[in-house]
Amino acid sequence: AGGWRGERGVLVVGGGTSVLARDMAVAGWPRVVSLDFSEESVRDALLRDAEVVAEGRLRHVVADARSLHEEEEVDVGYGACIDKGLLDGLWCSGGRHEKDIRRVALSIASVLDENGKFLFFSYTGPERMLPVVEGGDTGVWNAPSEVRKLWSLYLYVLTRAPGGGARAMELLEEVEGGGEERD
Repeated sequence: AGGWRGERGVLVVGGGTSVLARDMAVAGWPRVVSLDFSEESVRDALLRDAEVVAEGRLRHVVADARSLHEEEEVDVGYGACIDKGLLDGLWCSGGRHEKDIRRVALSIASVLDENGKFLFFSYTGPERMLPVVEGGDTGVWNAPSEVRKLWSLYLYVLTRAPGGGARAMELLEEVEGGGEERD
């Protein structure tokens, strides 16, 4: 019930100072939460969106998208999560980008409802991006994922599988237990 625009809410990861979450809240989307790792970006967004935040239609939160399951300010049970640049930024950062991208995708799956949607945009093609985000046939995401070419970038739509949240938590423990310290 409710679909991904329903009461289950929308999480915007890597929201920074983007107006996407504010515009969604003003347009009537319920339970809109925008999060970013940057305290300064969240502070600026809070100042800009003070009226909408005061009305309770929008929250801006400082959080690490790689570990949403550990963040006190992030709820569970979202109908959708939107990323318009975080994964692409990680992809271009070099180093351990694949591990961080995988952690973000699993972390998002852990807070989505069953059949919740993860929508993200990327300049990276599906032959390279999907194996990292999906991690193979793990039971986290329903197959096949939707991919649409939009001009020079791609829109990806992944749907969380039944039981995918619990499976994502198991896989996060494996990925995080890989011996590398978090930044």
